[in-house]
Amino acid sequence: MKHLFLAFLLLLTFYAYSNDTIVVMQYNLLYYGQNNNWCNDQNNDLGTKNLYIRTILNEVKPDILTVCEFGKDEALLDVFLDNNLNVNGINSWKSSSVINNANSNIINAIFYNSDKLRMKKHSVAQSYLRDIDVFEMYFNTDGLVWGDTIDLICVVAHLKSSSGTQNENKRKIMIENTLEYLEYNCPDENILLMGDFNFYSSDEEAYQLMTDSYLYPRAYFVDPLVDYAIGHWHNNSDFQRYHTQSTNLEGSNCGSGGGLDDRFDFIMMSPKISAGTDGVKYVNGSYCALGQDGKHFNNSVNAEPYNTELSKEILDALYHNSDHLPVLMRLDVNADIGVDNDNDSYFNVLISPNPAKDILKLYIDYDKDAIAKIMIFNILGENVLLDEIQYSHAQKEYYLDIEQLRSGMYFVNIMLEEVHSGMMKLIVE
Repeated sequence: MKHLFLAFLLLLTFYAYSNDTIVVMQYNLLYYGQNNNWCNDQNNDLGTKNLYIRTILNEVKPDILTVCEFGKDEALLDVFLDNNLNVNGINSWKSSSVINNANSNIINAIFYNSDKLRMKKHSVAQSYLRDIDVFEMYFNTDGLVWGDTIDLICVVAHLKSSSGTQNENKRKIMIENTLEYLEYNCPDENILLMGDFNFYSSDEEAYQLMTDSYLYPRAYFVDPLVDYAIGHWHNNSDFQRYHTQSTNLEGSNCGSGGGLDDRFDFIMMSPKISAGTDGVKYVNGSYCALGQDGKHFNNSVNAEPYNTELSKEILDALYHNSDHLPVLMRLDVNADIGVDNDNDSYFNVLISPNPAKDILKLYIDYDKDAIAKIMIFNILGENVLLDEIQYSHAQKEYYLDIEQLRSGMYFVNIMLEEVHSGMMKLIVE
């Protein structure tokens, strides 16, 4: 049994290696280049914002940058590129075009390093209140040709703000429209859904819809923080490590005040990216909010005691530039990730919660009905739990009783026919 366990670990190791790692960043820029009654040249000067943005981007060095609250004037795209990305001898950064079917004063945009990525198509999933943009891209990967590329779709949304039933329902409509578009036009793809979602709780219907594998089996999303940060986020210190808004306590005529107390900003991922079944895989543990150290609940991001992970210059830039923190994740990109040359079936598995106590929830996505064999091993490689279920393609979620397992670390492997999930680490409390 120990030899079997080691074989599984080796398989998992080979499965996870990649040729390149890219950094994805989502940022609400707080009315970049767009004046209104409360944000203007006096309190949101574009030249000053560019200084702060350059400081932040120089620290992160992203490969993909998606933004919300960007001015609708298409000329601003070049202003942003020329002042913040194509600087110091770099000229590889490009941007999306502007569509703006909703005719909003602020839009979403994407900027990308063309040395690593190319744009295939820009479309709009829905235009209720504001456009939700769909950017279809592919990677410049050695050895692949057009038509045989690794694709990535970035869906950028800025949902209706403010609390209350009416605003929650508007967010729900925007997400419903988007998921229906993706289910029909981009099923089972490598997709990131990102933006300023303005969610106060994971109980909100819009959040529940986007993570519902039953209603949208080919277009649902996984929260990278599903094991740590699900609950009522608003003004709740239990989630202070994950709050992204507001960066300052005092507030201003332009940005919101009150200190960090909401998780508004997200990057969600499709199951394919979570499991790495099609050339792109989320790097576990890489998701974070830049500047958030979990010690500034209801306080400014640059307040004492200072976040020791970042310089005071970067903390000040985050404080002044926007009332949101940017969120980041890393993706491994490799044509060999998730490839099984002996079997063409699509197979994806997720487990939650993790750590778990008595019940383990299994998310299984396979392209046909089959017997699923579930095996749990302890750290010695001993098989401590073996179970089987009749998997149906119409059902994605199953529950496993793990009450008999002692506290500690385990490894879960799920096999259907000749394909398996690889070893997934599980902590039992």
